Amino acid sequence: MAAALVLALLLGCLLLYRPVMDAVRDPDALRAWVAEHRAVGRAAMVALMAVQVVLAFLPGEPVEIAAGYAFGALEGLLLCLIGASLGCALAAGAARGFGRGAVERFFPPERIEELPFMRSPARQTATIFLLYLIPGTPKDLFDYAIGLTRLPLPRTIALTAVARIPSIVTSTIGGSALGARRMALALGVMVLTGALSLAGLFVYRAMCRRDGR
Repeated sequence: MAAALVLALLLGCLLLYRPVMDAVRDPDALRAWVAEHRAVGRAAMVALMAVQVVLAFLPGEPVEIAAGYAFGALEGLLLCLIGASLGCALAAGAARGFGRGAVERFFPPERIEELPFMRSPARQTATIFLLYLIPGTPKDLFDYAIGLTRLPLPRTIALTAVARIPSIVTSTIGGSALGARRMALALGVMVLTGALSLAGLFVYRAMCRRDGR
């Protein structure tokens, strides 16, 4: 029953793929629609973020920027965190329900094996928090991989939500600046975000090499 529910939710996310991309491509239309449908708009933003997490091939930054553009930096951050947590719960639940073989259909086994928290069970919680905190790390893969651990999912997902704050808030600040037509601030935030993501990627690769020794 649980596996059937997870499968149904995943299929629902696939059906929402095009609406997600349409909303991200036209943030002005999203903002106008949100202004007209306030409660529904917020629920839709949460759903957009959750779908982006489950559909790991979708980039997260455009959705986060759209959230900042439509709702402002702080409310956009909150909505993204709720959506990311829901998406993470779905991805991790799918991995735990269907097993490692199902995850390996989307991610090569070597990518799963190189994850630092898969190599070091004794310090999994601290490592997961650090990896989610670092910008530029492949959090789409992490969301599925934590379902392959023995960690309690509710507590772990709550921990990842806290760790996501720095990377998401930079995107929502950038989106909010775009909405206010503060182009210099928006450009500065996006350049800084890109630099931090690149640095984070190097740190992550170094952690994988170190733990792979």
